[in-house]
Amino acid sequence: MVLTKICSKCGESKLLDLFNRNKNTKDGRTSHCKVCKSSARKENAEAIAAQKRAWYDANTQQIAKKSKAARAENPEKYKEKEAAKYLKHSKKIKVRVLSYQKRIPDVNRRAAKRYRDANPHLGRAKTAKRRAIKLLATPKWADTEFEQFYLAEIYHLAQLRSEMGSEHHVDHTVPLQSKFVCGLHCASNLQVLPGSENISKGNRYWPDMWQEEETNDYRPDHEPRKS
Repeated sequence: MVLTKICSKCGESKLLDLFNRNKNTKDGRTSHCKVCKSSARKENAEAIAAQKRAWYDANTQQIAKKSKAARAENPEKYKEKEAAKYLKHSKKIKVRVLSYQKRIPDVNRRAAKRYRDANPHLGRAKTAKRRAIKLLATPKWADTEFEQFYLAEIYHLAQLRSEMGSEHHVDHTVPLQSKFVCGLHCASNLQVLPGSENISKGNRYWPDMWQEEETNDYRPDHEPRKS
């Protein structure tokens, strides 16, 4: 039984284990040894990458169809794989998503609208939940004529600024919904912010949150900004 083979690239006689397998050849091995193949890949890295990209671009639909079929056959496998990938790169993903939301807020709004249009029942449930939370977060002492006037004024201000060309939101300085705090729905807890800034802020930031971190051992998703 032949245990060696001559590499057609370097001309050296080497053990069969130093050649990759190839079922289309008589001996079941490639003509070039692993060392020569590795060197060739390094020397032609750019050309190989361009060739792969060209093949991918020419077969995008077939690849997507095949990937979709594989996901349908093994959904749990792909969920676990994607979850593991997210945990490994979660910080980078969050930074990239926030940066994208700030740069292109229109894309997020359109995507959110498509989702709402496709799932109107979920939108109604979310609105009802939000309304209930606002009612619970409105203190009795805030139910005054001045408070109602101020609330109307601040929402009107956000509308006027949006009509000037840049969308603005009414934001709760201390968020109504969070794992760590519960703000109030009252005049002193409202502010008008650009929409992109409000979206990126979410319910992760509020005044004096870093002081809370020191006293309550709170750990937010993002590291505090250095002064």
